[in-house]
Amino acid sequence: MNRREALRRIGTAAVAVPLAGRVSAADVVPAEHLPTLRALAHVVLPQELGPRGLERTVEGFLAWLRGYREGAEMDHGYGTPRVRRAGPPPAGRYPAQLAALEREAQSRGSAFPDLDADARRAIVATAIDAAGIKELPARPDGGHVATDLMSHFFRSADADDLCYQAEIGREQCRSLEGSGERPARKER
Repeated sequence: MNRREALRRIGTAAVAVPLAGRVSAADVVPAEHLPTLRALAHVVLPQELGPRGLERTVEGFLAWLRGYREGAEMDHGYGTPRVRRAGPPPAGRYPAQLAALEREAQSRGSAFPDLDADARRAIVATAIDAAGIKELPARPDGGHVATDLMSHFFRSADADDLCYQAEIGREQCRSLEGSGERPARKER
């Protein structure tokens, strides 16, 4: 077999094989829990994001979870020769955690999204305490969906932009032209 034939077969096989390892939105967070996750975002994320920013953050979190690959090589840091691999997907724990938030809300007479902000905050604080979480993880780790959502946001470029109220765009590729200028003020 020549090189051209080998490449043709590899290309054909790649197209023929379904996207193994791809995770659908329902596999990450079942549809019945999405309203609870969205209401959770309103509790644990900055309100300055506004409704569209909160929704964009939740969608970004879900996209990150869908793209998560167990066993993927992780950044090992400068001077550390040991290669680390990603552990099991954190989303496996989320359905039970979201269901527990919903059960607690139902015990108070309403669905989690329908409770007032103070009641939702109290439920989430209790759940985080019960999970034994004392600080945000460096990246979502399954400890609790609330702290994972916060970790995903607060370690993002959007959080930097919000904090400094400027369009910094960390981790975005920009040209050197104008790089000496201060970032533009961020409009809300």
